[in-house]
Amino acid sequence: MSRSPKYSFAQLSDKVLGQMERDREARRRRRETAEARVRDRVLAESRAEVLRRSGAVPGDSAAEEPSVAAARRQVREAGSLPGLEAAVHELDRAERIARRLRARAAARTGAEPAGRIAVLTEMLAEVGAEIRERFDSAGAAEVDAALARLRSTEPAEADLDDAGALVQGHLDRVAQARTRLEDRRRKAAVRVELLAGRIAGLHADARSANVPLHHGELLDEALSVVRAHFSRGEFTEVLSLGAALERRVDLVESGLDAVTDRLAERRTILTSLVRALPKVGFAVDPGSLAESEDGAILLRASRPGGDSVGVMVRDEPGTGHRVLYASEAVRREADQGRSGPACGDLIEVVDVLQHSAGRDGVMLSPVTWEGHDDPRQAPPAAGRRRREQDAEARRQQENPSWRA
Repeated sequence: MSRSPKYSFAQLSDKVLGQMERDREARRRRRETAEARVRDRVLAESRAEVLRRSGAVPGDSAAEEPSVAAARRQVREAGSLPGLEAAVHELDRAERIARRLRARAAARTGAEPAGRIAVLTEMLAEVGAEIRERFDSAGAAEVDAALARLRSTEPAEADLDDAGALVQGHLDRVAQARTRLEDRRRKAAVRVELLAGRIAGLHADARSANVPLHHGELLDEALSVVRAHFSRGEFTEVLSLGAALERRVDLVESGLDAVTDRLAERRTILTSLVRALPKVGFAVDPGSLAESEDGAILLRASRPGGDSVGVMVRDEPGTGHRVLYASEAVRREADQGRSGPACGDLIEVVDVLQHSAGRDGVMLSPVTWEGHDDPRQAPPAAGRRRREQDAEARRQQENPSWRA
């Protein structure tokens, strides 16, 4: 017999694969729950921000209060970010109508020009000079100059009406521009927080599975760039770069899931074999358990007489998993240039292990070795489709598209 390690090929039964599918589904639900928590937190923060801003526009008259109050209630009750966006636009519309009613009410009461100018000035002050300048600088300058002229003259009714329309137009443009910016900011905040949560979750999943997160550092660097744009208020860039980064995260996540699933399969195979070792007089050396960088798992076991065996499970692309068996006794005989009973003894041990593993849903081909007829069987149809999907996911992980 050859001195090379003996090996066989392992596949998992539909029952075992079904449990792993349930594990993947649980992982997916856990990620979805984490994303939902992020969305809920950003939604709560955004609602509070909108209501704080809205509080600066008082409802002085009975005519304006119901619509503004109803719109604020919609904001408080918004259960999603799209719902909040719709409620904010409705609130802006209600506040715009309220401002117009307020200006008209001042005119109908026959207020003196100074009183009407004071109402318009107060409406501008409620928004704030900085906000007005930021969102409509040309309109702010035009409105301020117009009101200054009115204060220095005795304006006619038409002049006051024109000034009122000018103020309304300016405040409407400010409100619309501000709403558009806040919409982008909310969307950008969600994008950043979801990406941060997903990337942190991938790092955690990789640590939990004890596997490397390929391209993890690149994801962290890209997230830092997106955060920098957000801190500078460059929300359009955040949305654009964030969408590209999200695609990259999808690829890395798919690759990590494939690696994790394949590793879980190898661990299941090794566990099923280890469980039977005491039946043939071997005790596992706990300190010998090791996982290599390529995902292979190895352990050693020994008998009281000193004989030891090693079992390794490694990935076999396109087929399943290769299980290798090596014996110290076989190695010694080979080193001495003789062929003794050790090889046959090893195969007998392996037969017991494989028979026991079969009861756990681990199907192993007959043992063989290099130079011997390879009895490898075609993979069961139940697992072939998922293995092809896993192989594609691994290829994407190794060579992801990093296009923005």
